[in-house]
Amino acid sequence: MKIRIMKAMFIALVLVGAAIGINAGEFKPLFNEKNLQGWDGDSSLWKVENGLIVGICDGPTAMKHNSFLIWRGGELKDFELKVTMRVIGDNNSGIQYRSRELLDVGRWVISGYQCDVHPAQEHTGMTYEEKGRGIFGLNGNNVALDENAQRWRLSKHEPVNVDVSEWNEYTVIVKGNHLIHKVNDQVTSELIDGHVKGRSMEGLLAFQLHRGNRNRVEIKEVKLKELIRGKLVEFNSANPPEGAERIDRPRTTNPQGTGPVLKTRLILEDDFSDIPPDRKFRDFKDRWRQRISFGEWTSPQKGTVKAVNVPAHGHGPVITYQAPLEDVIIECEFKLPVKEGPDRHFRIFLDHPDYKGHTIAAWANLSTTFQPKGLTLLHNPKTNDKKAKAQEVRFGPEEVNLQPGKWHKMRLELIDDSARVSVDGVVVKGTHLPLKTTKNKVALNPGKAGGELRGFKVWKVEK
Repeated sequence: MKIRIMKAMFIALVLVGAAIGINAGEFKPLFNEKNLQGWDGDSSLWKVENGLIVGICDGPTAMKHNSFLIWRGGELKDFELKVTMRVIGDNNSGIQYRSRELLDVGRWVISGYQCDVHPAQEHTGMTYEEKGRGIFGLNGNNVALDENAQRWRLSKHEPVNVDVSEWNEYTVIVKGNHLIHKVNDQVTSELIDGHVKGRSMEGLLAFQLHRGNRNRVEIKEVKLKELIRGKLVEFNSANPPEGAERIDRPRTTNPQGTGPVLKTRLILEDDFSDIPPDRKFRDFKDRWRQRISFGEWTSPQKGTVKAVNVPAHGHGPVITYQAPLEDVIIECEFKLPVKEGPDRHFRIFLDHPDYKGHTIAAWANLSTTFQPKGLTLLHNPKTNDKKAKAQEVRFGPEEVNLQPGKWHKMRLELIDDSARVSVDGVVVKGTHLPLKTTKNKVALNPGKAGGELRGFKVWKVEK
């Protein structure tokens, strides 16, 4: 009878979570919405923008390790943490706690407990240890570790469905060796860590920027409440709670996001640094050709080119890079003019001899004269296919914060029959049959109001 009561008490503890003692303190903000005071991270990756903490990974070659923004206000013991954040791009982030630095691996590298912020449902809000014991419990699983680090499933529930590219509130509650993760106040996973040699009872708080696929992490609120030290929950593998079952360590098929990790090789790069200021761009015909002569390109300063002298009745000057392309990633930065104009946009498109105008076009648009305002991925069908002409496919627009006079980064990924475009991490994607063929030549085009360009790069995707 005594054993049964103890088992029932154990299960009840797991189910009620940290309901006992959570009123030990009040929530306090850890982010002042102005700067990174109290936080420590790589300044080339982390910044404050428009009242948000922003971390940006520019792609597979941008970072050697996952990099973390670390709170330097002290080490956490027992607490409740609420974070409102989102991840834009096919990758993931995480909330580290009771963690430690790995200075022998690199600066701002962290190991420890993590609440995963991951686009794959099974990983969203799971209990995990970065650079440690790996995954404990996937979304929808409450688990325990025994004295030998063997995993036991205590209970299951429906996984919480979350779109991590939207704003969501992530909650982490830690009492003793009992860890609870929630998203939008719904429990995703719990852990009883009975592995004495492996567990941590205090440590650092940090946010993860994941290397690999391009992504952008945005955080707008961080609140912390300190809790009274919780009692340890013992777990004896020789006498497990009723209903507990041994499970293998969960594995992942989605180490970054929901798509593949891309292996790339830089094949084209033009930083325009050899073009003298105010020299006309059309003089440099060895690599670029101005296809449409309305207006012209010039170099207002080293490293940039600008479209100027576009007549009101004309088309922005299109320039084409003289190289055929296959599966590629194209990236550059653009600036839309501050002055009001008839058409303020920037686009990357690819020509194909069998298709009308262009095969695929990525549009970033501040006007509404031709394309919807925002970010759009556009496919033009075959010229001789009347049905296809009437079924022009558009993807978007998606919300993107286009600001005149500010540099924005555009990235266009063309792999097999898929197309994906992003501006500053906001993504639009689609599938197009013509892309199974050679992608052909890339062209760049500003609107009638003109615009500036810098940092043109092309990577070949190697399979």
